[in-house]
Amino acid sequence: MGLKPYNDRKLPIYVGGYGPRMLRLVAALSDGWIPWMNSPEAFEKDLAEIRRMASIMGRDTGEIEALPIVFSEVDKDGEAAQNRILNRTKVCLALRKRLMEQLGLTNLAKKDLWNNPLGAKDIGEIYTIARQIPDETAMKACAAGTPDDVMSMIEKFERAGATALIMEPPIERLTATIKAYGRWIIPYFRNKERS
Repeated sequence: MGLKPYNDRKLPIYVGGYGPRMLRLVAALSDGWIPWMNSPEAFEKDLAEIRRMASIMGRDTGEIEALPIVFSEVDKDGEAAQNRILNRTKVCLALRKRLMEQLGLTNLAKKDLWNNPLGAKDIGEIYTIARQIPDETAMKACAAGTPDDVMSMIEKFERAGATALIMEPPIERLTATIKAYGRWIIPYFRNKERS
């Protein structure tokens, strides 16, 4: 088959997660952290905690990469892009009790639905919560809109400590979003690095 052994370097292990135990695991052992769905502010706070714990454990905090997974859609019609991604973002946000609390939605963050098996009642509750999340709040946890809107949000994650970004487009807009990233977003950040 032509496969070669993987002995040149160690295999990096990345961990996703948000709770205190997962952040400790990242700080103690992981080569990187891949949180799913976060605001730049919540990401920065959790990353600071990872780095604080890693430092106490004697680790070089620069060894730990941080790669947030961010829902994203780009369109010249920024409002259309935002409208297409809002419901998905709200439903997923409804699963994240701690993030809802960090975003000021304590009235909706009554139950941690993420860590429980989801029955029909729970799914109904997720949608009930999602319908109550303000659009402006949901937009804090995704990168959607015009190319400038998306670049601005990615820059917020970069300033918050992201070493890379994993873009997650809606499946029905996969090709269009990838093309938009290729046309506007990726060239912008490549040219920015060279400056």
